[in-house]
Amino acid sequence: MTRGSINYSLAETYAVIKLSGKVTWEVSIELNTLFQCLLGEENIKTTFIDCADTEYMDSTMLGILVHFKRKSENEHTQVVLSAPSEVCLNLFNDVGLNKVFDIQVDRPKIETELRELPLGKEVTTADIEYLIKKAHEELMSLSEKNRAIFSPVVNIFNIKPKSRR
Repeated sequence: MTRGSINYSLAETYAVIKLSGKVTWEVSIELNTLFQCLLGEENIKTTFIDCADTEYMDSTMLGILVHFKRKSENEHTQVVLSAPSEVCLNLFNDVGLNKVFDIQVDRPKIETELRELPLGKEVTTADIEYLIKKAHEELMSLSEKNRAIFSPVVNIFNIKPKSRR
């Protein structure tokens, strides 16, 4: 599976994040870092996540979106899922993101050039495991159906290796 790409553009009061291709856990650390940076920007009041060119999104990415949405509410900023592809719209409806997010049919206006988010940051296995676990916990919090589906993933990360004697 080819790795998806993330591009972003910053305007005076809003940001646009464009997710293209197959976005999975492989780009989750970078996207999460970008989200954390945006939360620190006082002038950014809305973040549009453009999903028009998204071919696939795994559950880790869905959970990261939910996490960002929740954190954004604490900062009094809005997160909008924009122009979702049919694949994304089906995923959003199936997992319940349609009940959490404002979903708009139109693509957001891009005022400045889209820049590619650098991928491939050096991360530890522990960083990735932590992010995957947290993302799935976010999805589990949306519904009982999600709790049943995603609890095995979270439980895997809760298993501690037995100490050797």
